[in-house]
Amino acid sequence: MSNVAGGSVAINRKAEIVARIANGEPLTSIASSLGYAGHAGIVERLGQDKDYQAAMVSGAHGKLEKRER
Repeated sequence: MSNVAGGSVAINRKAEIVARIANGEPLTSIASSLGYAGHAGIVERLGQDKDYQAAMVSGAHGKLEKRER
């Protein structure tokens, strides 16, 4: 289910994916909820995207802060 009419699910739902990553949700969980077997489909399509990369950094910082508490 990685493709839909007009493009891939990852590309079509980029804003949602980026927001969920920035909020610290695991990429595997996001991928599963979108019908991907694993997270590779998202990484292949969005891995070089600036918004995706920024969300990954933001999400990682949030996870670290939670662990420190």
